[in-house]
Amino acid sequence: MLISEIMTPKPVTVYLDTELRLIKEIFDHVHFHHLLVENEEDQTLAGIISDRDLLQALSPYIDTSSEQQRDAATLKKQAHQT
Repeated sequence: MLISEIMTPKPVTVYLDTELRLIKEIFDHVHFHHLLVENEEDQTLAGIISDRDLLQALSPYIDTSSEQQRDAATLKKQAHQT
């Protein structure tokens, strides 16, 4: 099996300082479960963030009637904080 058979040819990447709000938006609109996290300074791979990592980092009350300011604040965390 070749990697080209399972990976997308142009992967979607985010930077270490990308807010979780943007990462959530990406995952809400695509059909994959992992994003590559790049170091913006030298364009090297810094890590991988999964949709499960995101769910674990965000408050479960986001987008509900019970959402409070502290819940919304979890969306301001950055990729390197997960």
